[in-house]
Amino acid sequence: MKTKKSIIFLANASSPHVRHWVEYLEEMGVSYHIYSVHKNTFFPHSKVTVKYNFLLKFGGFGAILAYVLLGIWLKFCMKRSFTLHAHNTSGYGLCALLSGNEYIITTYGTEIFGANNRSKFYNSLIHKILKRAKIITATSIAMEKALEVDFGVDKRRIETFSLGVSSNFNFSLNMRAKVRNELGIPNDAITWVYNRRLTPLYNTLETVNAFKTFSRGTSKHLILMEGDKDIQYAKLVEEVVKDEANIHLVKGFLDQKTMSSYLSAADIAISLPSSDQLSSSILEAISCGCIPMLANLETYQPVFEAITSIPVTLDNIVKGFYESNDLIIEVGGDVRSKIMEQYAMTAWSRSNAISSIQKIYDFN
Repeated sequence: MKTKKSIIFLANASSPHVRHWVEYLEEMGVSYHIYSVHKNTFFPHSKVTVKYNFLLKFGGFGAILAYVLLGIWLKFCMKRSFTLHAHNTSGYGLCALLSGNEYIITTYGTEIFGANNRSKFYNSLIHKILKRAKIITATSIAMEKALEVDFGVDKRRIETFSLGVSSNFNFSLNMRAKVRNELGIPNDAITWVYNRRLTPLYNTLETVNAFKTFSRGTSKHLILMEGDKDIQYAKLVEEVVKDEANIHLVKGFLDQKTMSSYLSAADIAISLPSSDQLSSSILEAISCGCIPMLANLETYQPVFEAITSIPVTLDNIVKGFYESNDLIIEVGGDVRSKIMEQYAMTAWSRSNAISSIQKIYDFN
């Protein structure tokens, strides 16, 4: 699939979400380049231009200034023969707005669902960025409704679809044994994995403390993936888990095949954010056969309807651990194959994702 225009991403070059999009572009033979104020972790250096990253050390004000300067730079220094796609509405959406180009926005859950808790200026800015967007992509009906009701977006400008999962995510019995051996997890120990970032949004501390309460005196294990962490929050998490032999903190960014091996090692995958869309990380875990243990959010309802799952209220996470543990015992050895079979019957496929991407970029 070819297009005369290049795809220009305005995005965090350390984002697994963006890496997922790029995988599809490469599969379709479409050229791309990423402009970012964040350091590059995943992509070839020839594919990424990082600008004004030094400003991030000055906190929130520095980040805003970096986004503004990148938007102005795009306006005066970039040619117009490209399709501009901002991955988030607030920061990179602001860059797109200031560039003066037509643009596509991919919304992130926190900035939209949490907008009512932010300042009037923030809400006004989000409204303006969304109003100017040619197309807005979402991954859940709940997000689509929020865009329509809270921000007055015409439904005809919203494209709602899931990216599915990378082809790198597959269950491997050999990798399950290898990872468990490396972490010191017995083959028969029920194991949970939290493959979301260490940030307050994902209630990591609350989850860890609930697991400690639940697992005390048992052989249960929890794997925590550090990812694109909040540095100060991660220090708090490290302090809480440092003496816990059954809680394994995996540091840094992992490539997708390595992440797949950790998902293969686990039995239950946790996602307990305060707000979210239908994250690819959840689908990645399901595709590897993990039972999803999820916050009881509206955006997760499609998972609850299609996959054997454990809905969790954030005020009683301990109960979620007990329920997921009991479900593993009840279903027995067939649970992983059952989850993978259920996933195979959903609409979260690669072919659907590629079709949707082609549509938003108007490929011929």
